[in-house]
Amino acid sequence: MRTYRKLLIPALVVGASLLVPAATAEAKVFVNGDESQAHETLQEAIAAVGDAKVAKFTLDSETESGGAQIPVGVNYTINGDGSAVLKGGIKVLINAPSDETTVLTIDGVVMDGGGGGTAISSDTTKQKSGETPSKLDLTVKNSTIRNFGDQGSQKALYINNAQKALIDGVTFENNNSKDYAVDFNLIGVKDAEITVSNSTFTGTNAKTWLVKVAQRCGEGDDPSDITCNENTRATVKKLTVSNNTFDFDAPSYGGDVVLGATAARVSGWQFPAEVTAGSTDAQIGISNQVLIAKRLPVLEAGKSGVVVPDDIDKAVFSSDTAASTALAIGDTFTPDVYLQTSAGRVELADVLNPEAKSFKSSDDKVATVDENGVVTAVAEGKATITATYGDQTLEWTVTVKKSMDVTPPATDDTSDDTTSTTEPVDNVENPQTYDGSMMFIIAGMISALGLAGAGLGLGKESK
Repeated sequence: MRTYRKLLIPALVVGASLLVPAATAEAKVFVNGDESQAHETLQEAIAAVGDAKVAKFTLDSETESGGAQIPVGVNYTINGDGSAVLKGGIKVLINAPSDETTVLTIDGVVMDGGGGGTAISSDTTKQKSGETPSKLDLTVKNSTIRNFGDQGSQKALYINNAQKALIDGVTFENNNSKDYAVDFNLIGVKDAEITVSNSTFTGTNAKTWLVKVAQRCGEGDDPSDITCNENTRATVKKLTVSNNTFDFDAPSYGGDVVLGATAARVSGWQFPAEVTAGSTDAQIGISNQVLIAKRLPVLEAGKSGVVVPDDIDKAVFSSDTAASTALAIGDTFTPDVYLQTSAGRVELADVLNPEAKSFKSSDDKVATVDENGVVTAVAEGKATITATYGDQTLEWTVTVKKSMDVTPPATDDTSDDTTSTTEPVDNVENPQTYDGSMMFIIAGMISALGLAGAGLGLGKESK
């Protein structure tokens, strides 16, 4: 470890010669903004912070990585001004089994491989047993990654333990990987969330696919080499690839984004991916065994959609529409159908790799259904509407009636004076209901009593 400070050292005069001590190496990495904590290489700066879990490293000029290694469980930030160059790559260390999380942020740095190596990688040597590794929360933004790759598995990014990853505003330039430029070859992590956005891939970055995301249990494809089960297999909650520029002439077996897995060849990819093309078109593929990709139609520039699983653990064809419904002749309705994925609901119209979809009625004389799922009631009776998506089906029972009018029929009583009326009554809490005949009877009684009273009055007068 070297520590550099500004020292005033007197010059020595010997005879007529002025002897000045040899200049020390220029300091290039500052720790936590302290110029007295400056080092020649990034690895020296990392060693200088010792056991500190949180540290910020600022690149002052062109700086050597020095084989920089990021310890497990730290929170490190590496900052540049957008032009500061870090020569060489960074390796993120892993513990397994482990529940620790390492946080690494790289902002405004030009990473230059000088023609080889990997810019950011994570160690896989402790993951071959299929144990759950320590997790990585990685952010790379406003940076350039150039001139990596060229030999073996070297590439721009090779990340195995990303729990979260945000690659935003990054320029990938001439990373001559033999396969993928950005390789999220996930091993053992659960519910990973990965975003590659607002980035540009220019020059020759890969010989197959520019971005790959795969779920795996461990290194290698031979089941005898790894323990692969639901506890150790990596899972992806969501992948977002949005607004990127892919300046790439894909060979016949490659393209821009490939989703796949080589997890002991036990199953295919199992996660939804939301993809939006940027200023250029995007070619998307899926694969059970990476490099044997199923090609999809090109996603046009500016368009977006969701790639959903179509293999083992596929998305579930679902509906929230009631299982049975009643219609009047001439009525229509459309069942609400969608795909339920691990990341939530996906509308069929948004799926980039849709399977065959169809609708049919068990009795067209009762109810018909068109190719969009619109059901039309034709005649009284019952019909079953069936929707099919791939090999999954949904059903609804439709009951058709002449009319859905629920007003009760009129009574056969033909009396002219039987209309019920409700009249308010003074000084009575609850109004009473009387029909016309009762009012007639009451009126008659009052009239009779009046006559009787009059008779009594006359009788008294005669006395």
